[in-house]
Amino acid sequence: SALPRPPAVRRDVTVRRPPAAGGGGATVAALRPAGECPRGKTCRMLITGCGRSGTHFLAEQLMKNGVEVKHERIGKHGSVSWIYAPHYKPELAELEAWFSSKEDVAMRADPSFEFFPVVHLVRHPLAAISSLNTCFCGCGKWSCGGWADTPSWKWAGKHVAFSNQGCKQWREGTTCLNFQGNGRLRRSIEYWIKWNTLSAFSAHFRVRLEDVRLQELLSAVGLAHVAPRVQQSPFRRQGGAGRRTESVTWERIRQVDPALEEEVWRLAQSYGYGRSPP
Repeated sequence: SALPRPPAVRRDVTVRRPPAAGGGGATVAALRPAGECPRGKTCRMLITGCGRSGTHFLAEQLMKNGVEVKHERIGKHGSVSWIYAPHYKPELAELEAWFSSKEDVAMRADPSFEFFPVVHLVRHPLAAISSLNTCFCGCGKWSCGGWADTPSWKWAGKHVAFSNQGCKQWREGTTCLNFQGNGRLRRSIEYWIKWNTLSAFSAHFRVRLEDVRLQELLSAVGLAHVAPRVQQSPFRRQGGAGRRTESVTWERIRQVDPALEEEVWRLAQSYGYGRSPP
């Protein structure tokens, strides 16, 4: 079904554009006009994207620099969370029984609350899909986050439609959670495509995990004053424990479904990626 219209963005304000950066150019891409928080609204920044794309890492980096965000929840300055990608959909209230705290639920219930501005965080598809194919969990390891795999797929399935190819069994109208053969890999590929598309739907900016510069990001979203001197650690991919992360290749994606491989590559190119992860 067609996606609903994204939240209205005021047009009578100055568009805030990402600053130019020396050397490698700007790392924050402006997708649509942002401006300022709409009058009468209580706004919190949202950084969202496909799960296993670095929301946990980025949240930690921001918090270390005094930016009051929370991972999967809402802080004074906002949230860094894949689960809030469909934030403009009223059925997000279902989240109350899962990740959200009572404070978050009360905040979102206030008609004046709005996630603004919204930043779409992306990661190279081979890296993200490889991680998803191992464990859909915050730490990327079955030993410490395997409990989150099933509820994560359930939550994603409430907002995007997955095929049931590669499923052992499922009930009509539910999300398949029992895979066979390449079923889990197919689901990871479909999810990367569809959740990134969903995340970009209402986003004002886009950043890539591998080369985002925090100072530019904070300037773009109007929070540069919070951390005038940013200390940033480079992103390093961590291997999982309890179940080895197997690197997914373009050839493997093509073997699952050539049409999916074409769509992943099309999106990857639009995000500025090449065939190999940076």
